[in-house]
Amino acid sequence: MTPLVLYHVPELANCDPYVRLQPDQLGDIAFEHNETQQDADVLVDATSLHGAGISQAGWTEWKGQFSGQDVSIGWDWVLLENGEILILPSVGPRTNIKIHDATGFDLSYGASEAALLRFVADLEWQCHVYGTISDSIH
Repeated sequence: MTPLVLYHVPELANCDPYVRLQPDQLGDIAFEHNETQQDADVLVDATSLHGAGISQAGWTEWKGQFSGQDVSIGWDWVLLENGEILILPSVGPRTNIKIHDATGFDLSYGASEAALLRFVADLEWQCHVYGTISDSIH
């Protein structure tokens, strides 16, 4: 009797709303600032998770296009009392992007989230957040 051999087919054809790309393709997207908001719920969560020293918090969303498809990525941020604006890493980014490997398989949620957070860390996003909230700081 011949053993049964199962083959995995890469997840290239999906009917879900995600746009799939490899981590290095994130840099091909010209992301533009879409919206930034202060959010009292994010402030409560950030303070409870990370303690004192946070003066404001909220979320920001950025949009772009990849291969003719709209993509969006949003994340939570905090403004520290020293004026520094940081990503709130305890809450992953919200996005319609799925990161896949070179063979076409989706990365795990954690690996995909880590790749997206590394990308976001390299964006120059803090000035847009600061510009949005600067009136409420003074």
